[in-house]
Amino acid sequence: MRSWLSAEYVVDDDLVLCVSAGADRARVRVNVSVECAADWFDCYVGVDGRAEYAAEVKRILERTPSLYLSAALPSAVVGTARLTVIDDVAVLSCMAVRPEARRQGIARALISAARDAARERDVVAIGLQVVASNTPARALYAAAGFAEADGYHYRVR
Repeated sequence: MRSWLSAEYVVDDDLVLCVSAGADRARVRVNVSVECAADWFDCYVGVDGRAEYAAEVKRILERTPSLYLSAALPSAVVGTARLTVIDDVAVLSCMAVRPEARRQGIARALISAARDAARERDVVAIGLQVVASNTPARALYAAAGFAEADGYHYRVR
């Protein structure tokens, strides 16, 4: 399973690989695009904290064809996700929800929309990575039916 995963950033923390083939429904509307739109990208780097590396992040994201999912309020994109499909497996990444929009079902809606997009492409499993210490995200993924499948640790000099 590791052959379709690649790490773009080095972090000194344990990571957990989770997979899911289940489905759920959410009420938040999500837009799906094949392009990394400016409002999607601004939301992602704003939440992710890599704004100072924005050009490099954008280059990394756009080198692999992917679907960009965004949840928006009338004034702005408040949540993002990226789905990359490789054969019959998909990788969910770039999950981010602005702090002021959290706990409103946006992440669940993004996961649900990603599952729908994956299903349309005959994907049999969706994988993701999450930092082991990110308890809220791990709880979200567990509630969405993802289960821990593997783990590893990056060592930084």
